[in-house]
This record gives sequence, structure tokens and C-alpha cells, in this order.
Amino acid sequence: MRKKLAAEFFGTFTLVFAGTGAIVINDVSHGAVTHVGIALTFGLVVLALIYLAAPICRAVLAVLTCHCVQDDGCCAAPQKQIG
Repeated sequence: MRKKLAAEFFGTFTLVFAGTGAIVINDVSHGAVTHVGIALTFGLVVLALIYLAAPICRAVLAVLTCHCVQDDGCCAAPQKQIG
């Protein structure tokens, strides 16, 4: 359980740090990063976190995401971990 919590904390911290960093750099550089660069930053961070956290928590970094995916029947986490 501690590994899962650590992965969740690290993932959230990394996503917020890199995402807001891209937004701040875009503002400081007067739009040099653009919206596409900010979106790519968020997307690449999520991609990297999924690859890093997959062995620990089956790549489910947000329980709400798993709830949305579970409706389609392809949730990566067992039901007992969600509820």
C-alpha cells in the first residue's frame, strides 16, 4: 500500500510541477511554448508516469479515471481496490 501511495504522490507532484512549469515558462517567454507545448508537456508526463507506475499500481494513477473506465469493463484495478 505504501508503494501505491508513494507512486500516487510522485505522479501528482510531477504532473503539477511539470504542467504548471510549462504554463509559467509560456507566460515568462511571452507565448513561446504555446498551447500545443503545454498540452504536450502534460501528455508526455502522463505517458512517462504510466510507464513508471505500471509495475506498482497497474498504471492507474487516478481512481476517478478507473471509475470512468470501469463502466466499459476494462478497468485495470480490481474492484476491491476502488471501493
